[in-house]
Amino acid sequence: MCLTTVLLALPLLSTVAVAEEIPINAWVHDPVISSVSISPDGNKLAAITLPALDKEPEITVWDTTNFSAPPKRFRPKDSRLMATSWLNNDRLFVVGRQKFDYRIGGKPKRWFRDKAYIVNSEGKRFRAILKNKESVGTSL
Repeated sequence: MCLTTVLLALPLLSTVAVAEEIPINAWVHDPVISSVSISPDGNKLAAITLPALDKEPEITVWDTTNFSAPPKRFRPKDSRLMATSWLNNDRLFVVGRQKFDYRIGGKPKRWFRDKAYIVNSEGKRFRAILKNKESVGTSL
């Protein structure tokens, strides 16, 4: 019985599917969409989106009453987007990250500083809050 089972399984072994190789750049880019948030009145949807694999993430705001209208896209000029959320029906709270290189004792140190902003849903008037305060920092 054991020999019969082996003989019957041999044709199945020859048809084992080989998985397609996944390119490395499929794993190393930012998420295509993250930090999705709907405004308190439900009329706007905001998210951090990736326009292309070689581009910086940006905030995208859709009008939920008219999805055929093109969305608004914007980002802070001095930092990389990390998160966004609605404060009210027109203002977004945004967190961006800046990279800093310091020299301490002749040795370079890489630091990251998070910056907080308030911006309207049109992407105009990015206003940095806590300008003179260090928020979360990380050393590599």
